[in-house]
Amino acid sequence: MKRVNDPKSDISLEERREQIIKAALIVFAKRGIGGTKMSMIASEAGISHGLSYRYFSSKEELFTVLVQKAIDQAQAAIRNVSHLSCSPKEQIRAFTQQMLDENHKHFYVDPACANVQSTAIGCKRLII
Repeated sequence: MKRVNDPKSDISLEERREQIIKAALIVFAKRGIGGTKMSMIASEAGISHGLSYRYFSSKEELFTVLVQKAIDQAQAAIRNVSHLSCSPKEQIRAFTQQMLDENHKHFYVDPACANVQSTAIGCKRLII
């Protein structure tokens, strides 16, 4: 089995970058930006601390990338909602459900509230 930080790995530069971004999202969601170090992100990604700096100069750069991704995804969801043929209330519900699904909830919901299942607005503390 190849080690993830093996320079001969078959992972492309873009795949490695996405791997680090996903790891950063997990660590930031758990610890916040102030409690996160690049070494923690590298560990979560399964790469060396030094290798993480080949892709991102700092945790602040990674955080900025994550915020931009969240904004882009929210804007896309807003554009898509307007194409739904249902009531405004149902459009808001669809938008909220999309934003808080498994692929997006780490952008918006405090990890302590991530298990709230009764309503999308069950917990109002936000990460961003």
